[in-house]
Amino acid sequence: MALTLKDGKLQFQIAVPPQQRFYNCVSPYINGNILYYTGQGIGTKALQVIKEGTVFKTKDLWTNPAVGAKWNTPVLKDGFLYGFPIREGYTA
Repeated sequence: MALTLKDGKLQFQIAVPPQQRFYNCVSPYINGNILYYTGQGIGTKALQVIKEGTVFKTKDLWTNPAVGAKWNTPVLKDGFLYGFPIREGYTA
């Protein structure tokens, strides 16, 4: 979710229901108005935040349901996300 600093007003929210019973500690990665997020059980996703007047909306850009992260936040370099992926379905 995104809140304004001034008054804590909700700007937008993304539903990410838990998919597996594991602890996820990955932070979203923000590059301008593109938000990348991941977690074990949800894969990796990218969305664009768009401001229309005073309202913020999100547009899904892409999803890779097969690869997500559990312990580290991916890093964006030259248009690629780097990190330590966990293949979905891995239960070690």
